[in-house]
Amino acid sequence: VFYTFQNLYQRYPLFHRWVEGYVFRHADAAMAGSGECSDVLRRKKFKKPVHIVYPGVNPVHFFPWDAAEFRRKLGLSGFTIGYVGRLAKEKGLGTLMEAAAFLGEGVQLLLIGSGPDELELRRKARSLGISDRICWISSIDNTDAYRYYNAMDVLVLPSLTTPQWKEQFGRVLVEAMLCKTPVIGSSSGEIPTVIGDGGSVFPEGNVVALAGSLFRLRTREEYRIAIAEQGFRRAHSEYTFQRMAERTLPVFRSLMEGCLS
Repeated sequence: VFYTFQNLYQRYPLFHRWVEGYVFRHADAAMAGSGECSDVLRRKKFKKPVHIVYPGVNPVHFFPWDAAEFRRKLGLSGFTIGYVGRLAKEKGLGTLMEAAAFLGEGVQLLLIGSGPDELELRRKARSLGISDRICWISSIDNTDAYRYYNAMDVLVLPSLTTPQWKEQFGRVLVEAMLCKTPVIGSSSGEIPTVIGDGGSVFPEGNVVALAGSLFRLRTREEYRIAIAEQGFRRAHSEYTFQRMAERTLPVFRSLMEGCLS
């Protein structure tokens, strides 16, 4: 059995195609990280069983927590929009910054991560006049991540699809949902499926739509609480290690039964 996260159809160089063909011929089944990954396998003429097995997150490390004091230490006092991931163009941070600027005063950004486009993003923040409303953190320890998720009023994953890449899953969405932090994601790749009814999805690159979703969360407390609860339930029911194991075990059982029959 092999596991794949390839969600864009791509033709590999000759040696890689040979390896891929060898794997396809000798595997009894495949596990795909999403429905899009399954579609790619079928386009590549893999005719054996394909089982969709979403990755899991350990809920022991992500849970609701009173972050009031931690927010003060970070200097967060307004409505805090969070992001965790690479600082790269395809992650859509330009869209997020423009939406934050559109919302005006009282909105802060908590941006966690590093990447090739950090300097360009800092210049963009200055041009938008929001530099003093951004808390930049280059890296965090995974064991402390829950503190930062709980310090956010919302986590946004504004990814942009490119010819070479689109969001394969969006693990940070699940981590935030497990902390009862509301989530908003773009329509890139697997994001809408991961969020489901546990958050809000906007058309990728659409600043006005993202600003509207953020404004709704900021001004409607009952909605914010309800969507956080829905996300929390969805993460626990669909994306824990336990759920991943429950999806994986039948794959191997069916293959073993086939070998023994």
